[in-house]
This record gives sequence, structure tokens and C-alpha cells, in this order.
Amino acid sequence: MDQLTVNEQPIVSSLGNAKMYSKGSFEGNSYEESNLREIVYELDEGIGSIGAKVETLVDVEILMARLMEDMDRVVSEGNENFYFHEFHRKLRVYWNLLNYTASGLNKDFEKASELKEELFDKVMKQSEKKTIKKDI
Repeated sequence: MDQLTVNEQPIVSSLGNAKMYSKGSFEGNSYEESNLREIVYELDEGIGSIGAKVETLVDVEILMARLMEDMDRVVSEGNENFYFHEFHRKLRVYWNLLNYTASGLNKDFEKASELKEELFDKVMKQSEKKTIKKDI
């Protein structure tokens, strides 16, 4: 039952390329630059959190595939009654983990989306200011 027969390659592309920034990664002295840096920092933090939750979901996918194989094997052997409680416990844990992770993922995505909009607005305002200064 502990033998691995599932293809354990995640279906999600690697998140290892995500660059993490610290608050000290940026330099600048204007309020707008400081505010923009803070938004970028928060966005980077949110993306990192989303990446960790996606990795957890990939792990749960692998564990559920293993459980499915174990259940199929037990059914083919006619031993369903002996393993019911074990399978039920695993499913209950996986279900709770999926719900917890998906809930956190949704919150992180909403926050990242808000930060993206705020960042976009700030960049557009700065771009408009530069365009106006050029025209003058």
C-alpha cells in the first residue's frame, strides 16, 4: 500500500522562479516612490503565499491519487471492509486540507489582485505626469 506508482510530476509549472523582495530592496526618497515600493513588496509577498498554497494543492493531488490507487487495489482484492476506516480518515484529512488551502488561496489572490490594480493605477498616474511634463 505504500508503494509509489503515481506519476508525481506536478501539473502546475514550477513556482521556484518567483523572486522575493525585502523592504530594503528598493531605494528612493519621494512619498510616491515609497508608496509604490510598499505596494510591490506586498504584491511579492502575496505571490509567494499563493505559490506555497499551490504547492500544497499539488501535494494533495498526489496523495489523493495514491489513495485512489490503494482503494482500487483493495477493492480488487475484496478487502474493502478492512480498510474502510483508514481510507475514510485520509479522505477527511485531505478534504479539510483542500478547503483550508483553497480558502487561503482565494484570500491571497483577492489581495494580490487589489495590489495589482493599485500598482497599475500608480504607474499610470506617474506615466501621465511624465507625459504632461514632456508636453510643457
